[in-house]
Amino acid sequence: MTLFKNGKKPPFMDSEEKDLNPSKVEYAVRNMSYVGLQAMAVYGLLLLGKFKSPAEICRDLETLGGEDGTDELF
Repeated sequence: MTLFKNGKKPPFMDSEEKDLNPSKVEYAVRNMSYVGLQAMAVYGLLLLGKFKSPAEICRDLETLGGEDGTDELF
């Protein structure tokens, strides 16, 4: 499975440090393949499910871009 377009992973994604920031996340997401985006969504939901209920996750995601969820994320 190729997570990133053209199989090119951003260099910072090889880091063992917990140093992701919004600009790195934006860069990584914009360079993910469709399959990579799906895989990341599954992984993210499973991880979030350890900390929040499905209803809480949906509420958070629905308002992620702004109060009405219509603003762009990045």
